[in-house]
Amino acid sequence: VEPAAQRFDLHATWRKLAWPLTGPAAWHSAQGHALLHGTLRAYALTLDAQLAGARAPGIRLQAEGSGDPQRLRVTALRGALLGGSIRGSGEIAWRPKLAWQLAVNARDIDPGKQWPAWTGRLAGRLTTAGRLAGGGLHASAEVAELAGGLRGHPGRGAAAARLEGEALDIDRLQVSSGED
Repeated sequence: VEPAAQRFDLHATWRKLAWPLTGPAAWHSAQGHALLHGTLRAYALTLDAQLAGARAPGIRLQAEGSGDPQRLRVTALRGALLGGSIRGSGEIAWRPKLAWQLAVNARDIDPGKQWPAWTGRLAGRLTTAGRLAGGGLHASAEVAELAGGLRGHPGRGAAAARLEGEALDIDRLQVSSGED
């Protein structure tokens, strides 16, 4: 039997997982579990994890997707973040080079949960795409329809940026505060 046709059913459960494994943790997961099943040619993934970064807010992240040797399609991405929620979908390509595309909608995000001086409620849409090529990171991100309020003031915004290796270009940055 060809190895790629062999079926597998992997279950992982963890508590107090950190990365990197030695030294100060840049990322940690208080708990989580994942299920990966199928074959190398066609597999399904389910993830439910608590994640946080050394300088990033905590999130409960749930994802469902399916993949093959070329890519993982994330068909449902849900998260509880800063008192609000995110929903999205995307794709991670493994071949020919590592690349991604992701679209996320956020609502009721309160930055004050992590940074007390910045209380408020924000909603918006983020899209990002990128790849590793030529020894560097090439990425783009766009924040569209950002709306809500911070520190008691209504606001709106939009932004678009590109990263090519070490060069960052901000193509668009619009921010308004106060009444229209």
